[in-house]
Parts: sequence; structure tokens; C-alpha cells
Amino acid sequence: MIRFKVCSFLTMALLPFMFDGDLIAAPDIPAFVTQSGCRACHKVESGKLIGPPLSWIAYRYKDDKATGKKAILDAMANGSNRRWLDYGFMVMMPPTSKQVSDEVRQQLVDYILNLEPAEPEKPSWMK
Repeated sequence: MIRFKVCSFLTMALLPFMFDGDLIAAPDIPAFVTQSGCRACHKVESGKLIGPPLSWIAYRYKDDKATGKKAILDAMANGSNRRWLDYGFMVMMPPTSKQVSDEVRQQLVDYILNLEPAEPEKPSWMK
């Protein structure tokens, strides 16, 4: 539990430094994912960092993209906690509403939902 609290605190503390301070408008989305704070916590295809790979998120919502779009937009704008606990991710995703515009969040969600889905893997200690 202490590890969770420390990681959540560090994520929240470092988020403002992942962006240059201005509200981000309309970038090239794949480049944005690579160069922005997204990659501090998420890989695109597979492998774990602090948060789930984006391809795992695509897999979760592959059969219901409308629900996925709503859920991911909410997580990006307001932050999320424990949505991926079943896969060993215990750190809260901080809200990005002050750093990333609604337009960019929409583009990011479309990008994520159109990635090649990869089935999530539970960590060996949870099997």
C-alpha cells in the first residue's frame, strides 16, 4: 500500500513537468504519444511501465468502441484509479485536462482504439 501511495504521489508531482505548461492543441498524434508524458507511463504495443500498454486498452474496448471512447476520455480528463488493478497496475492516472485540449484527447482516443489490440497478460504473481 505504501508503494501505491508513493507511486501515485510521484505521478501527480511529476505530471506538470511532462508538458511545457501550455495547453497542447493539435499535434501529430503518434509523435505526440512518443514525445509527451504519455510514454512516461504507457508503452504503445506491449510491456509494462506504470500504466497498461495502449494496445491493451484497445483490446479492452475492441468490441465496444463507443463505451471505450467515453471511458478513456473520462480517464484522460479526470484521472483514473484501479481500472487495471486486475493486471497489477496500482498507480492512479492523473488528469490531463489542464495540459491537453479536448481536441487532442479525442484524437488520442481514436488513435488508441485503432491500434492493433493485444490481449492483456496478468503478472505471474497474480495467476
